[in-house]
Amino acid sequence: PLLVGATCVVMVLLPSISFQVYCFAKFCGLPSQEGLRPAWCEERVPSLYAHLQRTYWGLGLFARWEFKQLPAFLIAAPSLFVAFTWAF
Repeated sequence: PLLVGATCVVMVLLPSISFQVYCFAKFCGLPSQEGLRPAWCEERVPSLYAHLQRTYWGLGLFARWEFKQLPAFLIAAPSLFVAFTWAF
């Protein structure tokens, strides 16, 4: 069971990790013509996807926690309650 679980985890994570490695090698590995690297290359854990989410979509950890978003959280509360009740 442990080997099956580890294989499943690898199969789920491999596409995302492969994409991040590809983007890092393409955009951060070699200096560009101007000698400038993108800003996301200098982050502690460089992730193009996280940079795009934060910059263009306004997403991030706790980025939606604003008072004006309270109705959305109230609408989601019953579904979250059921999900967490079944999970634990």
